[in-house]
Amino acid sequence: MTVRHARKEEKRLRILQAARDLFGEHGFDQTTTRAIARAAGVANGTLFLYARDKVDLLLMLYIDALRELTRTGLPDDDARPLHQAVLDVYTGFFTFYERDPALGRVFVREVLFAQGERGTDYAALNEEFATRLSLCVGRAQDRGELRPDVAPVEVVAMSFAHYVMVIYFWIQQSEPQAADARAMLDRTLRLMWEGLGPRG
Repeated sequence: MTVRHARKEEKRLRILQAARDLFGEHGFDQTTTRAIARAAGVANGTLFLYARDKVDLLLMLYIDALRELTRTGLPDDDARPLHQAVLDVYTGFFTFYERDPALGRVFVREVLFAQGERGTDYAALNEEFATRLSLCVGRAQDRGELRPDVAPVEVVAMSFAHYVMVIYFWIQQSEPQAADARAMLDRTLRLMWEGLGPRG
């Protein structure tokens, strides 16, 4: 990384940290881009070189965090039983959202319609997640946990649909608890694995 790129990345991280702090302290609606720029020590115009608006900043924050949770939650050499691996990685997401449910609700709402660079970033995140989880599914099939005639990408799509259903209803609660979301997802995933299990 060149010195110029290193400085640019350092400034981006400063802006995101300021946004994270102010969103947490004052809430999303009450935080302005001007306040974020001031807290980050950059000119207001400089901030807009990195993000279009505060929604863009929120998307950047969450996409960065979810990418890291994906990589740590589904490592390349993951040997856990599939149910455990899937439940654990999604629980990591639930725990992250639990820290600030109000902000999480804004993200869940906005990311569905993300356009431009942030839409591309979110698509890339989903692709990486699908790739990592597909590898877990393939290893589970090799171990005999799942039927071999089902494409891993189909299993990924089904598990993600369960996750989306859970998070959509769970995040709307006044005080969502990650343990509740995990329990709900645990039950629905077990029903899915029963249908995908090896045939006798």
